Amino acid sequence: YFLLCLLLLPNYFKRHCFPLYRNLDPFDGLVTYSLLRDLSGDPSVLRDEIQDMQKIVNSKYKSYASHDPLDLGEALWLAHWYSNEDWAEVRCAVAVAVGVLLPLREFLLCVCSNMYVCMYV
Repeated sequence: YFLLCLLLLPNYFKRHCFPLYRNLDPFDGLVTYSLLRDLSGDPSVLRDEIQDMQKIVNSKYKSYASHDPLDLGEALWLAHWYSNEDWAEVRCAVAVAVGVLLPLREFLLCVCSNMYVCMYV
């Protein structure tokens, strides 16, 4: 059994057991690298890493969607550092729109469920 595990284990790790990154990881990486670059005062610091993160962010930011309040809050926090960039503006607009709609949805669910209970009790 041990020998079989040793033979199969390398193949097991060749495939990913989970996505390579979560929804906000590229944005988090871009902001973190950019802040470190800005704090260093040297525009060449982390240039390659920032370019890599920027490519991923550019491919993802227009299709961003979330209904998780924690995710939306983190998106707003990340976007506030570089609010003049396109990806940050889209993030803010989505987060604010959903942030306004989430409490409204909860309120309507509460009202509708109470109406249903009142009608059939």
